[in-house]
Amino acid sequence: MDDELYDPGCASCERAQQDYAKLEREADDLVALVQRLARELRRASPDHALPTKALDYLRRKGLQGSPLRDAPKGGA
Repeated sequence: MDDELYDPGCASCERAQQDYAKLEREADDLVALVQRLARELRRASPDHALPTKALDYLRRKGLQGSPLRDAPKGGA
């Protein structure tokens, strides 16, 4: 974060960062769930168009990441 804009003593800034981190985790969880549902629906009904549409939506919104490419925070 830009040092000029971020004041570590600012309580509202800290809360905003915590809220943002929580929303990011929730969005990641939802993305993972949509991907799992799409895979299962594709397995159950290979001709169904919904899995392709769901995964395309994630791709267009920049939400279709890969856990193999995303390094864990504070980890290896």
